[in-house]
Amino acid sequence: MRTHYRSRQGKAGQIPLSPHHPYSGRTRNDQSGAALIIALAILLVLLSLAITFFLIVRFETNIARQSYDRAQAGHLLDAALAQAQYRLNRDLEVHGDALSLDHGWRSWFSGAAFEGKEWARNSNNRALLAFSIESVEQALRGPGDDGVLYAFFPEDRYMEPLFRGPRTEHWLHVPRQQREWILIFAAASRVRLTNSRGVYLDDLDENGLDPDGDGNDFTTLNERLQDAGRPERFARWTKMDVQNKTTFPSVDLEVNQRFYPDFITPAFFTPDDPTKDDDKFGLPEDIVNNFADVDSDGDGMKDAVWMPLSRDINHHGDGIDNDLDGNADPLGPNGESLFEAAPFVYHGWGLPEADPQGLKELRPIPWNLRERLVDGRGDGLDNNNLVGPDDETEGIRDDNPRLFLTVPLPGLVMQVDLNSDGVFDDLDHYQVEDAGGNPVYLSPLFVRLPDALWVTVITGEDNSGTETYARAAVTIEDVDVLDNDFDLTVNNFRSYAYLGEVKPGYHNIHVESTFAQDGLSGRQNLQFFCLRWDEDQKRYVQEGIKPGATLIDALRVSCTPAATLPM
Repeated sequence: MRTHYRSRQGKAGQIPLSPHHPYSGRTRNDQSGAALIIALAILLVLLSLAITFFLIVRFETNIARQSYDRAQAGHLLDAALAQAQYRLNRDLEVHGDALSLDHGWRSWFSGAAFEGKEWARNSNNRALLAFSIESVEQALRGPGDDGVLYAFFPEDRYMEPLFRGPRTEHWLHVPRQQREWILIFAAASRVRLTNSRGVYLDDLDENGLDPDGDGNDFTTLNERLQDAGRPERFARWTKMDVQNKTTFPSVDLEVNQRFYPDFITPAFFTPDDPTKDDDKFGLPEDIVNNFADVDSDGDGMKDAVWMPLSRDINHHGDGIDNDLDGNADPLGPNGESLFEAAPFVYHGWGLPEADPQGLKELRPIPWNLRERLVDGRGDGLDNNNLVGPDDETEGIRDDNPRLFLTVPLPGLVMQVDLNSDGVFDDLDHYQVEDAGGNPVYLSPLFVRLPDALWVTVITGEDNSGTETYARAAVTIEDVDVLDNDFDLTVNNFRSYAYLGEVKPGYHNIHVESTFAQDGLSGRQNLQFFCLRWDEDQKRYVQEGIKPGATLIDALRVSCTPAATLPM
């Protein structure tokens, strides 16, 4: 009998396999082995590529980080060299004939300028160095007195904020043992201490003599400081005092003795005097080694102190116009958040911590809401040196965060550089015409800023989504007591008023948005005056004038760190 086999049904387009075909008996599981090997091989190749890519990315990241660190270190070095060059140039200009260790740059870097001065310590951290007379000026503020001290030079009728101008800044760096005493290194015929209204703050008569003969020109001023509970005192120091070996009483009531403000670093070896407990003896290098921090030349003796280097902090997102250019939290042409430093004003609530997208989301939030901050914390600083960091006096004022100024701008007086050449000389004397049309040169022209400044702040959005703004007032009472830029002087600055186009590198203040008030424009609120000799009082007095519209419209007001303005 013939046997018939039924063929297996194959898929469409396939030829059925005979049961005797060698592959006809393999199952689907038998066919997955090759695929697994191929898949593992592909995964191995991908893993190798991923590891290679990871190593390359990590290597390039390290290279980028090293490049960033190298660039940052280079900029820090450039900053340090710029500071050193500035100090050398200033010292050469001011002390061109100085001898031995009487150089301002040397005393600044070695720390000798700060040693022996009680008012040369940071009020927030006594371990840090920082010249400060801000607390002194605060104690002297009262009705009719803005509390900013000025040095007036009668010879050429020039005036500048004390220690914050090119003529008096170097007095800070004289390395003398001054304790609580602030010395004015010039005779009364050369320099008078005044307020912004030109009122002399010494006790000299119209002839420049001390009427009570107590040997101190500032008795009344010092009594005001004593009544305010301040330990600082003022005195003059001239060649006559050196010759007479003038001594000063110790302000510390527990120490009933007088002292001579000797040099911290004498030019020659000084033997020990056992009768004087505070007598420094030894070579200058030995004395500096006692208070310095660093051995910069490797000779085994410390010869320099640590110098902080500052960097700008981005205040974008706090909702206020930190640089007084009229624009709070500025945006770029494509709506991106621009960097905004705070050279003039900030608030004590701290800064928001957010990425660029987070900063954009903050813009509709009013500036005076704590939602802009992280956990509602403050800035961690004792901005006004009253109670402590972030206390109630630094928080809310009239339901708003307390604004602080880094510079005593309200009521500030500055001379106008009429030809904008960066030098104050006879060419900057204000000119008027007499009845015959002939030019008459009066004196240098000065401008006084208003007693209140207005800071642009973001208040939210209107119904159309447009940002809304307001202005918050700040006065001289809002000046902080911090060394914000770490230049070793609290609230150090250079103010400069000039005519013409904006000069690159200057922090120009937007006059209209900052000074406008009471229905008057910002320029209308500026006060101008010249100095006129008063024969009865035997001194110069301020006489208000009204310059022409052309001069007022061309006026620029700037304020900037000390090392970047003309000398």
